[in-house]
Amino acid sequence: MKTIPVSSLADGTRFKIPSLEDSMRYMKVIRVSDCSSLVKGQRKNNITDGWITFEHNISNSTNVVIDNDMIPKEILEIVKERNNSIEIVSEDSTPKVTGKKGKPKMEVILTIPDTRFTMKELAGMNSDYSQALVYLRLMEKVNAGTIKVVDKVKVEGVRGKPSSVYQKA
Repeated sequence: MKTIPVSSLADGTRFKIPSLEDSMRYMKVIRVSDCSSLVKGQRKNNITDGWITFEHNISNSTNVVIDNDMIPKEILEIVKERNNSIEIVSEDSTPKVTGKKGKPKMEVILTIPDTRFTMKELAGMNSDYSQALVYLRLMEKVNAGTIKVVDKVKVEGVRGKPSSVYQKA
């Protein structure tokens, strides 16, 4: 077993500390900084106690062994030692791109009048969509230049900001 300092491990790498295998298991690097490394795992306080999850900082000079038994096969494991630039790579070294994160953008087709209109009127005409979604699509069109702000109207006796009046460009 080759031991390496914990500071050379990449975030998410699973490892063992050879001298503490009976009291610590499932160790994983969370973050490596200049002076210490944040690790997560399970530990026993006493021989008779059960396993409890912990998260602590340990010294970067602590020698560890990479735990190949705990590495999922689909995760790419790259370990670089900062000073000697030793690299341990699994069989496939190309990262897999699965696509964009988050919810896909909803297709919104707005009915836009040829005359002047306010946001509230536009939301009323496009009642299939929420007012927030209509507003976002309207602002996209304003920024693109297909719709322009013509006027700002303040209604008497009503509190709040004046309403913007829009028109096709």
